Amino acid sequence: MEKIVLIRVLILTFSLGVASGQSVVEFTQQASQLVLQHQWENAINLLRTGLDQHPRQPELLLQLGSLLVRSGRFEEGEKLLQDALEQQPGNSELLRNAGEAQLKQGRFSSAVALFRESLRHSSENVEAHHRLAFSLLAQGQEELALEHSRRAVELNPLDPRFRRLYAFLLDTQGEEEKAYEQLKLAYRLAPRDSKLLFELSQRRRLAGHLFQALEYLELASEVDPENPLYHERLSDIYEQLGQTERAGEEAQRESDLRQAFEKYITAMSLAVTGKKVEAMGILEPVVQTHPEFVTGMMLLADLYQKMGWQSRAFDLYLKILEQDPFQASAREEGAWIQVQQGLLGSALQLLEESGVPTPNYTLIAAYQKMIQEDWTGALQYFRQVEARNPLHPGLLQLISYCLNAQGKREEALRHLDKAEALRPGDPEIKLQMRGIKFEDALHLLSEKKWSAALEILQELMQEDVQATYLLRMAYCHQQLGDLHQAVQEYRAGLEAEPTATWARINFASTLYRLGEYQESANQWERVLPESKTPDTYYRLGLTYSHLGRFPEAEYAFDKAVGLGDERPEVLYNLGLSRLRSKKLDEARNLIRRAAVAGYPPARELLPQLVQ
Repeated sequence: MEKIVLIRVLILTFSLGVASGQSVVEFTQQASQLVLQHQWENAINLLRTGLDQHPRQPELLLQLGSLLVRSGRFEEGEKLLQDALEQQPGNSELLRNAGEAQLKQGRFSSAVALFRESLRHSSENVEAHHRLAFSLLAQGQEELALEHSRRAVELNPLDPRFRRLYAFLLDTQGEEEKAYEQLKLAYRLAPRDSKLLFELSQRRRLAGHLFQALEYLELASEVDPENPLYHERLSDIYEQLGQTERAGEEAQRESDLRQAFEKYITAMSLAVTGKKVEAMGILEPVVQTHPEFVTGMMLLADLYQKMGWQSRAFDLYLKILEQDPFQASAREEGAWIQVQQGLLGSALQLLEESGVPTPNYTLIAAYQKMIQEDWTGALQYFRQVEARNPLHPGLLQLISYCLNAQGKREEALRHLDKAEALRPGDPEIKLQMRGIKFEDALHLLSEKKWSAALEILQELMQEDVQATYLLRMAYCHQQLGDLHQAVQEYRAGLEAEPTATWARINFASTLYRLGEYQESANQWERVLPESKTPDTYYRLGLTYSHLGRFPEAEYAFDKAVGLGDERPEVLYNLGLSRLRSKKLDEARNLIRRAAVAGYPPARELLPQLVQ
């Protein structure tokens, strides 16, 4: 199995694999993982497949319907949610999501009714309180909205979204300072939320606290330096403070960034029509002039990758991370480029710097362990991923690979059986299964368990006709004494794999044992160019002797002895050949040496030669 290929599949399409046997819970868990990775479209497609396998399942209808509503496909999402509500009319979450669909479409009265019904079934549904507050606000019912917003904050004081709405509603009731305090609390919960910082700045500015407004706005601009709006407002505040030079600088930045975004839109239009070079030509001078323009750099780096310019893309990803260390996409893409180059340690270091564990980090760490042949370490990482994705066929394949490397073949095959059940007929899974079974057969052969090995090989032949299986079946039959079957299998296997010298040697030996001397000689002659060993010459000499080709036999025996083979049977047969060629002294000497070594035929013949 090509480990790097399979790792790449897992890294780039992780959690995208759809297994035919997945349960409803597994579909929803997998979709949730994709949503966390901002892969909404993939999550939607996955849930559609889930509904194909589990029609009208309320859990799937709820999750898919809510995702469709969030992505702007209100009509389809609403229909799915209504289908789920018909089955579970008292489900608070279903009612809340149905209310969300109404709210998104501006149907505030219907939204209010559904949110209230949701709360009737679950009074502590914090999202229902929060969204009901929005709906009531849209209807102009600020006091009622404030009540539900306050309740949302009480139920979950750690969500900055709830405090932000609460602050706005407090402001509508003339509670400016309380509203400001709520926004500050929200900022503490989300210190990198540039929108919160901008809102705090606006409030301080309206309250006449320009220096506080400036401080918040500068922080917002640090978090999101490419936002033209922040530079525009900074220019206004500097102007009010009499700092005309700074005001002019910020006004120029605002103008430059707006132009940069206009060029970005043009480049994007070119890129989607396949005009990558033209798009890069627009973006390169822009990002060089404006290193804070992360949006443009991300598109340019992506274009570099598509052109195969990995080094350029990687350098650009590093520049992006210098500007914004929280750019997860740049970090992941940069790490993958390093994986492609075999720099696993560097890739892991780059991912570690984010401080947030990701599936990709775990997979790369596992792959590094595989390269080091630390199968236990690799399995530990893969098990972590398996806990979140228990039915990912590719992951099961990797776990199987490690288990097999540890010699746990039965457990490895069980994982592959599970993977194959999830993805029936997958050729790579089948190939890996056959590989493990074949290794098992080879192990049995090494232990001389011929019948057990033969059984596995015959099973493999039923799955996929391969010469390598057939030749080893022949070897098993040879060892079990079924020579005719062995010959049949050797002959067929060698036609398909003529370079298998080891098999041809055994084929020639089996033919010899059956008295098929001419064909045996033919096979030894084919072996000789690949294996000029003493034993090859000796076996060839024996075959020639049976065929009456004595001069050739003598030559073969002589070559065997000349190459250092002084086994008594070799010396004896060379002695016989010398005897036939009337070289009596040499013959006597060779047969004497064989007799001294205890070779019975030599001991019987020697007295006659002495006489």
